[in-house]
Amino acid sequence: MKFKELVDSVDVEKVMVFMINHYYDNDKLNPEEEPHDIEAVQAGYRRVINELKGYEPTDSDVISIKLKLIPEEKVEYEGESWVNEAYWAVNGFDLNSEYAIGLDFTDWREWLAMEVLPVDLPDHEIVAHCLWEMTFFAYSNDGVAEKRDEIFDMAKEAMKEFGVGLNCNELQ
Repeated sequence: MKFKELVDSVDVEKVMVFMINHYYDNDKLNPEEEPHDIEAVQAGYRRVINELKGYEPTDSDVISIKLKLIPEEKVEYEGESWVNEAYWAVNGFDLNSEYAIGLDFTDWREWLAMEVLPVDLPDHEIVAHCLWEMTFFAYSNDGVAEKRDEIFDMAKEAMKEFGVGLNCNELQ
């Protein structure tokens, strides 16, 4: 199923409940963290869903969306240890290779055109995990593009400064 089909058919209220319970649970905050403004979070994600519903997908025949559960992991480093909680990774997957592709800076119209690879999750959870990934840098497609351009410009400057041989025009 294409991501656009999921976005257009999903129960938005179920997405909101899952997002709040899974990603914005104020009961799971550390004491020094500020509580989340749940109403603002929901309003932000509702705007994102409405923006997505207003777009026509662009072509994306090669890249698919793959969700993968990353298990809990105990980490030990320099005499300290902690547990990284299990989480759902959302990546692009090139059907012609074995490599995952970060989708953080991908235009949302491309996201909509991507096939979602089969995963044993309800549709509202798939959409919620994808929204979490899509909005890592901004809550609008234009905001993501601005952040992408800002980071690429910094990379180009760093390559010039350090004399890296990569053609700066290759970063687009």
